[in-house]
Amino acid sequence: MNIHPPLLGLVGDLAGQAVFQEPGQQVAVGALAGIQAVQALGQAVFRHTADLRHLPVFRELEGHGGGRAQNHGSVPFLQGAQGHQGREAVQHTGGDSHVVRQPQLVGQFLAQNAHFFAGGVHRATELISVLVGEARPQGLHKVPVREALFRAPVGFEALSNGVLSSLNESWADNLTHISFSKNDLIIIAPATANSINKIALGIADNTFLQTILAASCPKIIAPAANNHMLENPATIRNLEILKNDGFIIVEPIAKTLACLDYGKGGLNEPWLIVETAKRVLNQDEFYKGKKVIITGGPTTEKIDDARAITNHSSGKMSKALADSFYYAGADVVFISSVDFYTPYKMIKFKSSNELLNALNSQKVTQNDILIMCAAVSDFVCLNPKNGKIKKDKMGDKIELKLNIDILKNLNLNCKKIGFKMEMDPQNALNNAKNMLIDKNLDAVCLNILDDKIKFGSDQTQISFITKDSTTQTDFASKELVASQITKFVKNI
Repeated sequence: MNIHPPLLGLVGDLAGQAVFQEPGQQVAVGALAGIQAVQALGQAVFRHTADLRHLPVFRELEGHGGGRAQNHGSVPFLQGAQGHQGREAVQHTGGDSHVVRQPQLVGQFLAQNAHFFAGGVHRATELISVLVGEARPQGLHKVPVREALFRAPVGFEALSNGVLSSLNESWADNLTHISFSKNDLIIIAPATANSINKIALGIADNTFLQTILAASCPKIIAPAANNHMLENPATIRNLEILKNDGFIIVEPIAKTLACLDYGKGGLNEPWLIVETAKRVLNQDEFYKGKKVIITGGPTTEKIDDARAITNHSSGKMSKALADSFYYAGADVVFISSVDFYTPYKMIKFKSSNELLNALNSQKVTQNDILIMCAAVSDFVCLNPKNGKIKKDKMGDKIELKLNIDILKNLNLNCKKIGFKMEMDPQNALNNAKNMLIDKNLDAVCLNILDDKIKFGSDQTQISFITKDSTTQTDFASKELVASQITKFVKNI
């Protein structure tokens, strides 16, 4: 079976305006289809196809596209909606110095199995390189804009084998703004003040704007311009129009801009734009408006200021779960002892008491969900000390006591799912079922460690246990297992 990569696109300004798009490939985890990028000075449309298997961004496609083969080594995050044969996206990059980061954004998409269009000048090369996984600005951040207009095509040619511009648009060959407007998502990044204001007013005086005007898919816009231009009442008014029209705004960041002014006008991080795209393309109505709290990582229980009781939990499974529920559209709160970059709210903790306090501070409804994936220590030191206990005064014993049972001491009235790690396969299932009843949980995720499943590994297998059934996930990447759990939770 041939598995085709998803369709993603970048629409961008190149010495004016440019559009990036991919050919009509079907959205699923797929083999490398090659990159068909484009470049040209002036207005241009860029095509790309790429294999995004290396990033945890997909969920399995079921019942679409004639029974396409599954690939459990990757997670299809650009999941097609029912009846869809694929996913397409487009990104626009503004025609000023901010464009240098666009290849970085493209690189992140390409690293995850997507097809898309890319283009632009200055910062565009950086964005594309990130999407390709190279994350190289190729030195264009130091190149004057005028010079970058000539160098940008060279950078894009490394990713491309075709060009659609205002000079070669062909209805006979189906190389038109109409054909390139038929996507599942358009990403406009970086979006200049000029582009923002024109799009809001429905102006279509170039190939790029014509493509956006003709598109009916969701659109993400990431402004990047001088902060005074973005703070101009006209731009503020038009951004509000775009929000009301359904555009998703990725806010700019405060930084020293290319003009040497300091202000909120820098393009936001490419990884955040990519995460936003994943969320847009994976919306599940079931999770819309639902709060999902996920805990993860090990607790650290103080012995003294230099020593502690902890465990080997990596926090990877909890992060995969938080990502999956975020992509599905939930309002995610991630309470973790391990640092991660996240597009959703994250609260840090160290000890089990800090974790309990963080949980009890949350406001939930009966339809919200708690997933207790954190590895909480069973024991804590009976008399923790300040400072460092001298070795000769510590002795050969440390007095311990049983730790508080967090799930039994929560004030949260919501659906609760616990995680249980076992090393005894014979008694593991019964122990998990006892935990389900003893702690009044809606489900338990049972994880049995063995030669294949270890602390810190990238693959796992989970038994999802409820009062009525036990369902086992595939042995697969933690990202894919998390996406399967996201589906199982809908039935509790």
